[in-house]
Amino acid sequence: MSRILLVEDLPEHREFYACMLRSVGYAVVTAGDAEAALLLASRERFALALLDFYLPDRNGIELAWSLRGLKCMAGVPMVMLSAENDSNIRNLAQGAGIRCWLSKPVSIDELLATVREYAPLGPVAPAPQLPPERSDPL
Repeated sequence: MSRILLVEDLPEHREFYACMLRSVGYAVVTAGDAEAALLLASRERFALALLDFYLPDRNGIELAWSLRGLKCMAGVPMVMLSAENDSNIRNLAQGAGIRCWLSKPVSIDELLATVREYAPLGPVAPAPQLPPERSDPL
């Protein structure tokens, strides 16, 4: 089972992404800030890191540089999740080793396709289906 480090400060986003990834077979370890992510990364091994750009203690690019400094994270692909669209920031992210930038809001299909590209599981599980909306009042 591929392990993913998911760093997202907003609890509702963190839980949504983690739930989607777990539903198709990934082991997901979450952190709400950069310091927690660095602590986790120094103790565990990951196949992929998904990083939010705006974190409370530093930005995702700074976190990427710090993660790159950990021997255990050498070669681990990193993907940035952000609503930020500044091309200069994206260029800085590439320089820090970010392999892909996903713009929020990220669709389930786009998230799963990107994660599968960088941390394949083996046979591809289908994307989870959201329940249909009810048209009748409760």
